[in-house]
Parts: sequence; C-alpha cells; structure tokens
Amino acid sequence: MNFRSFFGLLSLIIIFSCSSDSPTDEDVDTIEAPVDLGTRIVSVEVPDNFIGARQSFYVLLSDAEGNFIDGKEYSNTSETIDFYTKNEFDDSTLFTITFISSFNDQSFNLNVYSDLTRSMLGDKIVFKPRGNSLSGGSVELNVPFYDNGYVLSATGQGYSARLIDNKLSGFFTNSFNENLGSEKAFIKYYDPGDVLNGPYQWAFVEDLNTLSELNISDFTTEDVAVKQLSTNRPGELPLLLLYGFDNENLYESIASHILYGNYIPAFGFGGNHYYSFADIFDHMVYSIEFTVSKYTVFGVGIPPSEINVPEISIDSDFKDEKLTFSGIPDFEVGRIRLNNSNNSIQIDFVFDGQSTAINIPNIPSGVLPDNIARTINEKQLSLTQALAENYSSFDNYDDYISDVFISSTPFYINSDRRERVFKSFVGPSILPVFEFPYFQAFR
Repeated sequence: MNFRSFFGLLSLIIIFSCSSDSPTDEDVDTIEAPVDLGTRIVSVEVPDNFIGARQSFYVLLSDAEGNFIDGKEYSNTSETIDFYTKNEFDDSTLFTITFISSFNDQSFNLNVYSDLTRSMLGDKIVFKPRGNSLSGGSVELNVPFYDNGYVLSATGQGYSARLIDNKLSGFFTNSFNENLGSEKAFIKYYDPGDVLNGPYQWAFVEDLNTLSELNISDFTTEDVAVKQLSTNRPGELPLLLLYGFDNENLYESIASHILYGNYIPAFGFGGNHYYSFADIFDHMVYSIEFTVSKYTVFGVGIPPSEINVPEISIDSDFKDEKLTFSGIPDFEVGRIRLNNSNNSIQIDFVFDGQSTAINIPNIPSGVLPDNIARTINEKQLSLTQALAENYSSFDNYDDYISDVFISSTPFYINSDRRERVFKSFVGPSILPVFEFPYFQAFR
C-alpha cells in the first residue's frame, strides 16, 4: 500500500471514529441543561420518622409580607431540604418559615417563625429526633383505695390517665421512636388542699398495660419532699407544674413525667404556700402560673422559695385582617396564637418581641385542602392569646433563634429561666404552648 492510500484509509477511520462519538438525535434529547434554582436561602435537615402515621409535614418559606417563596413536603425519611429563590435576596433580607403539620387532613397546626434572616440562621436548621409513639394502647385500672377529693393521675411523655368513673383510665406508649420516652409511668396520689397533713404518695410503674388494679400498697411516701413558696401576691394561688426526667437524654428531648400539677394551697396568712413531690429525679424543671397577674415563670430545678410577680402587661389585636402586637422592652420573643375551631386550625406565631406587626403567610394551592387554605388566606381566624417572653441568658431574638430554634435545643439547656406575660382572649389562664418541634407544652 502506498502512502496516499494509507493516508486515505486513515482519514476514513478517523472520520468514522469521530462521527460515532457524536450524539445522535436521540442522545441530544437526553442531554438536559443545568436547572437554575436561584439563590439558596436555607436548608432544613429532618431525621427519619419525624412524623407519625397519617401525618404530613410541609415547610413553607415566605417573604416579610407573607408572599410565597418556596415550599417542600417532608418524605418521612432522613433528608436535607433546600429552599431557593430567584428574587433579590441577601443575608439581611427578612423572611418567614412556616412548618405545617396535618393529621389525616382533619387537624392542622402551623408554627410560623417570622423576622428571620440568613445571617441569623446560618447554613441550615437541624431537627433532632423526637419521641413519636410507635405502639401502645389504652389502660383502665381499678383503684379501690381512692378517697374523694384526692388527686390521682399519671401524665408524661406518651401516656396520660386520670380518674373516670372510679377507675384510672387513659392511654400509654410502650415503644418510642429512638427510645425517646420512659419505660415507666409516674402515678401521683395526694390531697391538694392539705399538703402538710395529707401525705403525697407516688408509684413509678413499669408495664402499665399489664395491670388491672392498683392498691395503696403499690404507692410509697419515701423520698417525698415538702417545699415552701412565698409570693408578693397573697390573694393569688400559684398554679405549679413540676416535671421530672429519667435521664439526661430524655431531659434534652423534653420527655418528662409530671410530678405535681395543681394550685398550691395557701398556709396561714400572706403569700405562703406549700407543695410536695417525689424527689427522685436528677433532672427537674418547673412552671408556675399566676393567673390573675397574667404571668408565668419557668425554671430549671425546683422553684425558689420566693417569687416576686411584676406588674406588667402586653396587648395584641386582630382587626381588619391586621395582626398587631405590643410587647415589653427587653422581652426577646413574642408569640401569638390564632385559630379556627370549626376547621381544627391552630397557628402559633413566633417573632421578635419588639415587633409590632405580624404577617400571616399565604398558603399556596396543593399544600392543604382547598377549604383550609382558603380559610387561612382569607384570614377567617380568631385571636386566642398573645405572649411576651424574657429569657435570663438571651439578649435578643437572634440569641433565641441561634441557641434554640436552629438546633432544636430545649430553651432551658441554654437559658435556665423564662418569664412569660400573657393576654388571653378566650379565658383567664394561659393556653400551654408546644416547644416545637417537641411534643411537650408548657405554660
């Protein structure tokens, strides 16, 4: 073969090789251009089994006026959900995040966090596992020893039972997600009107579902402490809730037992009160409500021997579709609750305690049933209550967001005292507020 023939053959081979590497029409159809998602605002990291059966969970981002930016539904498997915008957006742009939980499309809870910026949140929000009930049932125990007027109850993470028709009746959980619940139920039995003379008795029971009856011999008075509380409100009975935790892991997951839950009776004259409880837990917290004064205080450990209730107040209004708030200087966080009882809608707003106007996020189609979205978007809602919160270790709303919200850290881990001043529009007392994303609600 001469050089010219060899060169011609080589040229054909090269041409054929190049043409065989070229995309066909079919290949071209499968090549996709990169999708421009815009500017990433924030990510939300959600663990496995964050919601239970027949529940859904949706995360919605809105601008400062409540207009929709982006939204994603959680798949109930561990995932990091990213949120974007093609609008102009920088680290100081204000926006809102709404977490929408629905159960069987019959009840709807919205947790709305306003006055947020990227500089406050950083790269992501991380939700920790929470103690969903995986299995359980009902309980009904005979209590032949019961005396009229006594408190007999059992309340804690995943269980609750009270006296109904002379039986201790309720429900229990025997399996929790990530084991974030106690294997026992705490049962208390005492005379709320005579703490000093009527002994506080308690039982810490495993396998509550295997029992059919409780006897007085199941209870003990060992390790019962009696404490005194004095206040500057002698005519007002404090409402005390005292919580105990099995261990540090459950303490950090807000999975508790209620050791005392009642008004503290007065003793003698003045603002002196006595209460008793089972002093068997290393980790305890308390909440005390002064209903007349519209004030609550929460702390780590047991209550101090003296509490001075301040004379301060807040206000809020929901008129002409405008939601307003008048808080207290130096109270870092504000909260407002709206609801629509006919449609089982509850909306809890969390915002900078110095804000005066709160916007309700618009719900886009496809997130909630049409009638529910319409009810919210048309603001067919009622104002239920408003709160102002003062945290002992936080200086501003940014501190609350960075130390509590973005890491799902119970507030009492980083701030051992919280004051609340409330205004209720539906009754004299404060309505307990869930420590989202956990299942525990505190006054």
